[in-house]
Amino acid sequence: MSVSPTDPPLAIRTRYLGKYAADPTPTEEGCWYYNTTDHHFAYWNGSAWIPWPAGDGLMWDGTGTTSIVVDTGGDYVMNVTAPLLTSITYVLDINIDTDPACDPGSITNKVITGNVVGFTLVGVGMGTTLTADLLVAGT
Repeated sequence: MSVSPTDPPLAIRTRYLGKYAADPTPTEEGCWYYNTTDHHFAYWNGSAWIPWPAGDGLMWDGTGTTSIVVDTGGDYVMNVTAPLLTSITYVLDINIDTDPACDPGSITNKVITGNVVGFTLVGVGMGTTLTADLLVAGT
């Protein structure tokens, strides 16, 4: 896995469990997830889930979503906006769903501009509907 300047530190990336509507089963002390119901992060302290405020001037946004239909197969550029932020510091997660279900390809060329994350999906099949959603930190 290549790491770009938009990636958070490795210790953060490797313990992230994903997005859940309720507390998931913890895997280890220090793991964390994004709660899609309450719109906050929580971390496992070894015995309980603790809400994790952004702090240090950073805010979290898990609301950026966009959908597109791929007219021709191949590489496709997507741009997803995080509407609650003006500037993104870290991209914590990009989730790609496809319809029909298929391999969405590889995410490359991730670039942040203000509150927008742009990236290229390599090897997308023609006629696929792509839905991308973000989990980011910024101001």
